[in-house]
Amino acid sequence: MQNNLKELWSLFDFVFPGKLGTLPDFMQHFSVPIVQGGYANATQVQVRMTQLNDVESMWKEQYCCTSD
Repeated sequence: MQNNLKELWSLFDFVFPGKLGTLPDFMQHFSVPIVQGGYANATQVQVRMTQLNDVESMWKEQYCCTSD
């Protein structure tokens, strides 16, 4: 598991279905505030690196490395 809150939700949903709500609800109520809070003390370089990592992860999920 990487440092990705969607993966955390997925694991919880597998073990405790519905415990954290739907993925969109989880993202809105938990993931977005956690990520935004993590940026509070970050430098501009750290914020940019995180954004680039997020884009890379989304690309891999979409086009490259799915485990279907």
